[in-house]
Amino acid sequence: MTVWDPELARLAVEEAQQLATVHALPSAQDLAPIDQWEAVIRSMLDPAHPSHERNSIRRQIKAATLAGELGLRVSPSQTRQRILQIQRAMVMGDAEKGTAGGEKARITEKQWLVDGLIAKGCLTGIAAYNKVGKTKLAARLAADLIFGRPLMGRFPVAPGPHRILLWWVDQPAADSAAYLRSVGLMEPDGTLHPQIVRLYTEEDDLAWDDAGADLLLEHAAAEPGLVLITDSFFHSIQRIYGSDQEPEAGGALIDVQTLLAPYGVTHVCLFHSPKDTGPIGIQAIRGHGSAGGAVSACISLHFMEKRCPMKKVWIADKENPHRRMVVEGRAPFQDLLIRGDFERGTFEVVGEYQKAIAELLADERQAETVQALTEQQRQVLEAIGAIADPKGAAVRQIALIVYNTDAPTKPQVELIRKQCWAMVRKGLLKQGKAYGTTVYTIRPGALTGADG
Repeated sequence: MTVWDPELARLAVEEAQQLATVHALPSAQDLAPIDQWEAVIRSMLDPAHPSHERNSIRRQIKAATLAGELGLRVSPSQTRQRILQIQRAMVMGDAEKGTAGGEKARITEKQWLVDGLIAKGCLTGIAAYNKVGKTKLAARLAADLIFGRPLMGRFPVAPGPHRILLWWVDQPAADSAAYLRSVGLMEPDGTLHPQIVRLYTEEDDLAWDDAGADLLLEHAAAEPGLVLITDSFFHSIQRIYGSDQEPEAGGALIDVQTLLAPYGVTHVCLFHSPKDTGPIGIQAIRGHGSAGGAVSACISLHFMEKRCPMKKVWIADKENPHRRMVVEGRAPFQDLLIRGDFERGTFEVVGEYQKAIAELLADERQAETVQALTEQQRQVLEAIGAIADPKGAAVRQIALIVYNTDAPTKPQVELIRKQCWAMVRKGLLKQGKAYGTTVYTIRPGALTGADG
């Protein structure tokens, strides 16, 4: 949503006329009007040019005004799209494209900040619904980079030292401090770890406007190889465009990447998801499609789901510490189950999602089975465990322990036999033969979830 400012428009017209005069030099007089127009756009997009314009709204006003001065009939949509196209071309460079047959291909090996997950010098998105844990994951990422630990116990990080800029303008300072203390990046007295270049929070009142761009450029120029973690995309553009659905919002993200690309900044940007269940991967990024198209890869986090007993539909299970994590884009596709300890800000990979879910559900069903045992069945399990014979325990041996007697009665032995057989049917015991009689052993993992 763009708010019209008459004074801004008047200034833009004057500057556009000046730009037209500046670029109508003798060497450029032979250019067609469309080429003159694009030359001016390139000057506005070039951070090193005196006519550079960071503000994307002013940039579009100037380009539209200049088009009128040059007699071009260009719609606002065409102006915006051409600016985006020229931006992308400037980021990619104008070197000769492709490799001819018989020539050696120019190949640059991909470098990873986090192996198989976050590429160096690229934009990686982390998309999640509110309270799924994206900010806590970002804090864990910063800590693991600084302390040189594999992220989530699975993904090795590049050797440091790493310098990290936390652009956490979506988080109050108190919340940011809690996240950073939980991962060891802030002392109890509020002292930040020295490898954090700067922490910006909601109280700093920053966005991706002229002032924000100046700050980012200042840090990028001073810290080669900087790691920028932005929380969040929406908050960084909200006060400029009002919504992350606007095409200009995606253009602002591309602007930031255009400014940071020459300095080799690795940018990890947090995005909100449109709803608590649904799209995964890059599709989980809320906002205009140009924002999703700007990321190199996306890590999306999702609540587990459960069936609502009232409405018979699937809903987010927000009490479950497990999360689904999908990696999509220029990183290898991965669909993982992770578990978070949200008090300590730690995450660990459980395994491949489908396989891990099957095992988790099996464990839960087994736990429910154990919880449903009668008191005597629990005593039978404890007795077999106490006997600790790898070949198994006979019914009479079990009865001796359960009834605490040297001579169990026949009804007592038969009752233990029935309890053992009931637990065989439940999958808790295995029945076999040893010592010339029937024996029972506890199945591996059968006591998962049992009390004690």
